[in-house]
Amino acid sequence: MGLVERVITKPTKFKPLPIYDALSILVGRKEKENIELQHKAAALYESFKGNSYAVTAENASHQFILIPEGETLLLKLQKMVDNAQKSIHVVLSQKKLLPWLLNDEAVENALVRGIDIKVLTEKKAGLMVPKDVYELKRWHSFDIRYSPAPLSVCFRIYDNKETLLTTSVKNDHTESPAVWSNNPSFVELSRNYFESAWFAAEQEQEVKRDNRQMEYLLANMMEGFAYNQIIFGADNQPTDYIILDANDAFFAMTNLSRQSLGKRASQVLPELQQNTSLMKALEKVALGEGTKLEHYSRLQDQWYSIAVYSPKKGYFALIIEDISECKKALKKRQEAEKKFRNLAEEAPT
Repeated sequence: MGLVERVITKPTKFKPLPIYDALSILVGRKEKENIELQHKAAALYESFKGNSYAVTAENASHQFILIPEGETLLLKLQKMVDNAQKSIHVVLSQKKLLPWLLNDEAVENALVRGIDIKVLTEKKAGLMVPKDVYELKRWHSFDIRYSPAPLSVCFRIYDNKETLLTTSVKNDHTESPAVWSNNPSFVELSRNYFESAWFAAEQEQEVKRDNRQMEYLLANMMEGFAYNQIIFGADNQPTDYIILDANDAFFAMTNLSRQSLGKRASQVLPELQQNTSLMKALEKVALGEGTKLEHYSRLQDQWYSIAVYSPKKGYFALIIEDISECKKALKKRQEAEKKFRNLAEEAPT
């Protein structure tokens, strides 16, 4: 390699060049090789540039192309993001999503250009979504949703004109080949799948928000609330019910604990379950009707107003309100009116 000097002696001796000189020679050779490669690449490009038959696959009509994994696929992804004009819609597992979303400068550049980026992924238990992903939502053109079901496909749609489908869901970002296509039917199929999954994810998020709001509402209600399942007898008439869920106010009014959930009312609330008015109300509820009644608990010396309604067949909700103070006030007023009438009758004309 020309990096050793020979000392003319007998016997012959060898002397290596100083390290700095040796490195300078090696680096210079590499620079010369790179320059030669650049000239060859430019000449090759010019020879193909004038070839009228050299048509890129993207410009060919309705193509399906298998793109190899690794650097070729990575370069393809970057170019497609750079060339996007309006939108990029993505369905990716988190394993594939995070390297692409957080490490690709082309994605942030697309957001700077105002490209509409929608990402659909799944939220797996134990897999935390990095803070950087949530911070991307500061861009008005970026949105991310989470699929209620595991994703069975991974693909990207660019400007609703071309689709890149990854052939493996399990591998990392660029570890499996991908199929690129501008076939209108294939792109439309991908778009319809994305829109359906995007809408389902939105519905799932709305249901979760509604459930959280409902749980908060029930937890802070002054009234007792219980959700129950009706037990029917041989004649298809309600004979009992099972307490499925209840709020803290219900437990406080009935002196029950959460251990009573899943048990029959006849076991934990014999006084309430034996109330003939309530059982008649359950017959109405079984027919889809709602009703309201009052119940006096001898054990607690309390009056309760009970509203019963059925959200679906075989189940009913029960709302209990303590009306003891109202009953006592009403009783005092009735006693006062009776006393006044007696005084009025005894008074001389």
